[in-house]
Amino acid sequence: MGWGAGRVVGRRDFGPFSPGAVGRLNTVRNLLRAEVRAEGDLIKFDFEADAFLPHQVRMMVGTLLRLGQGRLGPAEFEGILAGQAQAGPAVPGCGLYLMGVTYPKWVEESDEDLPVQTDRNRPTLARH
Repeated sequence: MGWGAGRVVGRRDFGPFSPGAVGRLNTVRNLLRAEVRAEGDLIKFDFEADAFLPHQVRMMVGTLLRLGQGRLGPAEFEGILAGQAQAGPAVPGCGLYLMGVTYPKWVEESDEDLPVQTDRNRPTLARH
């Protein structure tokens, strides 16, 4: 799994790790860090990126687990990274935690309030 985690790091098309995003979103992301470590009975995965696609982390974990269990070979894993096959399965969302968010310096240094869209200021359609 450590080998696979090292292979996903970098700027690439992560479309195979987010099937719902393909065709709707730019699926290129920059994965800055991917680590796998055992702690007691747990296997911990840490990912850091400029952004994530919907279900990307869950599908990366599911794919890395298959690789670690021997149910997915290195060549098949490389095929997923090359976009020749779909990743997965996605692991359940329980146990998945957002550890932090880092914003660019210009956001922290800005004196202006940034616009935020909420349900209150979102345009709605009236029915007649």
